[in-house]
Amino acid sequence: MMTSEVQDQAGSTLALSFLCPSCKNEIVVQFLRVGDTAFCWSCGSYVEVPATASEVDAKPAYMVPKARPQPQETQRRSVSYAVESILGPRSFGGLIKEIARVYKVNSVPILYISAILYGTAYVVQYLLAIPQLQSLTAMIEGQSPSGSDNLGLYVIASSVITGVTSLLVTASLTMAVAWQYVKSRVNLRVIFKLTFQRIGLLISTIIVMSIVMLLLGAVLWFATVILSAAGGSSAAGLAKWAMVIFALVIAYIFVRLSLAYPAALVEKIGPIRAISQSWHLVGGHWWQVLGCLLLIGLMVAIMGFITNLFSILGIVAPILLTPFMVICYAVLYFNLRVLKDGYTLRDLECDLGLSSVASEAFDQPAAIY
Repeated sequence: MMTSEVQDQAGSTLALSFLCPSCKNEIVVQFLRVGDTAFCWSCGSYVEVPATASEVDAKPAYMVPKARPQPQETQRRSVSYAVESILGPRSFGGLIKEIARVYKVNSVPILYISAILYGTAYVVQYLLAIPQLQSLTAMIEGQSPSGSDNLGLYVIASSVITGVTSLLVTASLTMAVAWQYVKSRVNLRVIFKLTFQRIGLLISTIIVMSIVMLLLGAVLWFATVILSAAGGSSAAGLAKWAMVIFALVIAYIFVRLSLAYPAALVEKIGPIRAISQSWHLVGGHWWQVLGCLLLIGLMVAIMGFITNLFSILGIVAPILLTPFMVICYAVLYFNLRVLKDGYTLRDLECDLGLSSVASEAFDQPAAIY
């Protein structure tokens, strides 16, 4: 879906105003046109912009105070302003609902991507495990094992396959979430093409972030060791506080850098710029990001524990649960891009390389099935 602006004869930007059919509150959208899908902040429903929408002065959400005085005659109605109702911005509860909506609406392509990548990894790991199983069988029967020398190589190969699969799943699902905002359906061929074009950026970002976290951890750990070696009860107390501060600093920096992965993939930027972008986006919204990550992570952990109680479900648990965390990071990223940078669907289309076919993309509906 693309957007259009309405301009009057003087050239000033206007918006469209209409009533939500569910709650009867007014909705004002600036960058949507008739037929596009808008979001009602009052009742939480998705509404199609009707042909009867009237033109009003544009008042973007980031320019309107949360609590602004209204004339006495308009106190009966609350007005829902939206810069870009599909991408955000959203409250904490709205973020959780959006994560669930993206998973539900796009469950088929999301699970296809996850199943293809994890299924391929399972098959390759099984084929590599066959010689090890034969060696184990020979040892049980009292025969000389033939493949025991390759056990170390198998462990290394299996770990590499698991890591590569996690990278591909993260990149593919992030691209799928971005794509479903501008197109009505997720195209697997295009998603995998975008993934392989940008997977190097994700790998380099992970490497740089790992180095940064290791260096920071080493400095803090070294300071803790020095305090512990100083001797005395006071030094021991300082060492304990240093450990607490160490954990808090690591957690703070981890959350501030948590959106570097989607930033690198969507914006197609290098690791340094991706880390800087994440630091910029999370600034001032640290608790919101932490809350979403903890809530979704706790839900995934509980569901994973339950599914691991059953052998068959334990195998498919990564296929079903990994998308929740990837979608969480992506939704947080887009929400903060809208809130901090005024990010629109036009910008997202440019990031995905759709600017050359803008006329076609303008006619695509939103990803509301």
